[in-house]
Amino acid sequence: MKFLCKWVIMMAFVGLGGCGGGNSASTQQPGSVLRGVAATGAAISGRIFIKDSTGQERFVDTTDGYFSFPLDGLTAPFMLKALWTENGQPKTLYSVASQSGTANITPITAVVVQAASRTTALDTVYAAAAQNLGALVAAIPAATVAIEKSLKSLLASFGQQNVDPITGTFAPNHTGMDALLDTLRIGSSGANIALVNKVSGALIMQAPVAHVNNALSIPDWSAQQAVLAYHPDIAVNSAGTGLAVWSETINGHNAIRARLLDGAASTSITLSSTPGSDSDAPQVVFDANGNAVVVWLQYTSPLQTTWARRYTASNQAWSAPVQLSDPTQQAAAAGAVVAVDASGNAVASWTQGNGVANHYDVWVARFNATQGSWSAPGIVSDGVNSAHDSHVAINASGQGLLSWVQDQGSGSVSNGPMDIWGLAISTSAAWASTPTRLNSIPGSSSHWLDVYASLAVDAAGNGVALWVQNTSSGVSEVNAAMYAVTGGWQTSSVITHSTSSGFRFPQVAFDGLGNAFAAWREMPLAGGWVGSASRYVAGAGWGSTYQFANNTNGDVYDVRAAVDGQGNATLVWYQWQLGGTPSVYSTRYLIDTGWGSVDLISPTTMDGSMTCPAPRVGASATGQTVTIWGFSDNTC
Repeated sequence: MKFLCKWVIMMAFVGLGGCGGGNSASTQQPGSVLRGVAATGAAISGRIFIKDSTGQERFVDTTDGYFSFPLDGLTAPFMLKALWTENGQPKTLYSVASQSGTANITPITAVVVQAASRTTALDTVYAAAAQNLGALVAAIPAATVAIEKSLKSLLASFGQQNVDPITGTFAPNHTGMDALLDTLRIGSSGANIALVNKVSGALIMQAPVAHVNNALSIPDWSAQQAVLAYHPDIAVNSAGTGLAVWSETINGHNAIRARLLDGAASTSITLSSTPGSDSDAPQVVFDANGNAVVVWLQYTSPLQTTWARRYTASNQAWSAPVQLSDPTQQAAAAGAVVAVDASGNAVASWTQGNGVANHYDVWVARFNATQGSWSAPGIVSDGVNSAHDSHVAINASGQGLLSWVQDQGSGSVSNGPMDIWGLAISTSAAWASTPTRLNSIPGSSSHWLDVYASLAVDAAGNGVALWVQNTSSGVSEVNAAMYAVTGGWQTSSVITHSTSSGFRFPQVAFDGLGNAFAAWREMPLAGGWVGSASRYVAGAGWGSTYQFANNTNGDVYDVRAAVDGQGNATLVWYQWQLGGTPSVYSTRYLIDTGWGSVDLISPTTMDGSMTCPAPRVGASATGQTVTIWGFSDNTC
């Protein structure tokens, strides 16, 4: 077997470069046959072509999807093409075969060939097949693994997780693999491989053709599931499997539910177990070993409290629920958040009142993975000024940051000025620093500070906090305060310099190289909310603002971002289409190719009178990205 050489991008077409002669060809034995099924769910009725490594081409016609080619006189490997007419339009699908036996032709085999050839222009690949078939077939196994990984949950939900899409046996009878194909069509274009839902047009899987391992997948998460999932959240483990958590009404009460998005074997479980209580606002994180921590708020008369459970991957079991907030407190908890290091040590934070009207404090508790227990809760804000809306971020080695919004006073002054504060923390030791005010311009009536902020920390322990604050001219800007391990918090600065009249809800995340990615909603002076973003490059600072979504399809709402270890970013949001219902969208920023297209994730049936979509996205360090959506009543 010859070694697979580097791909060559030709001026005339994007295809496979040969290596010193190209193919590892073999003449087939007399009587050898290649057979398979051509189907898109429904059997293909049309013409099936085979081309061998010498350029010989033959065809057969089929009316039921089945085809068979005697291989006498042909030289392996082979490329296959199905050609038929649908709604008056010519259609094509492709596949390959290394030798005699079985080779099916379906939308999944076509995206596998796209991934292996690193181009969506398969007509061009087929035309040049005689020169490139050896390299193409050699790349098929790795491409198959990558596509199956992206479709793992979907394949499992149809019982096809162990079936090779090219060589597996199936019948065009709307069961098994064929039932799965009933849901799919190819949506590939340009530099992106994609599969979409036939009926709704919603995205199922998308990957850059040159980076098929960095795929975005929407697992077996149906619209029916989405309308039950209140305030959802998602995390992705190192294997690319998502864990979704949400609040769902069961027997008249809201319960926290969780489900690993890994297909047919996946079942939802209830995490909050107190009968007659109501639970909401779950947050979930994974450690490096696939263990997860979930925190949420739970109301059991007379107070709302903070709770947690831990999932252990080694035995696929959940711990018993643990109340984190101090049971002696006389006021409700709110806004629970959590972060975890690679070893599973975690820090949870929340806001809790002290019984004095409008006064709140920021509390934390730490989980020790070795001991398997949570610490007693403690206050990290000063206890004098009212503090709320905390955020926590921790890197793999346990270095982290806390931030919160703090009133300039006890909270007795309604809508008084506020500041944002930050604190360096660790999962393994007592806090080594004291809180620092991050906004260089103090909050005031003319420099109003938004309570919605975001926080992130990189692998070295450096970090950033983002928030929105008004300028003296009355417009708002996104502000950033950088944290350096060697120098502490730096003077904050504005990272948006536009004529827009307003900014809201900034989101920020780091990649594995110390670069950050931020996204937010922005209202230009012409009106209507758009989506914008900026990258921070270590050593160079924040770049210019890029508008990734306009308001042609309605205002942009609830932007969420996930960044993998290489710096590839995935954004999700929803837009309210005039005269219609909101739809969930996505776009991606790839380090090699920049910004991609805006793609429909899913239309919704929500009318906006009480609820709106709540899209969520998570990414593993190695690039597997998963998105879901549920609903919310506070993002419209």
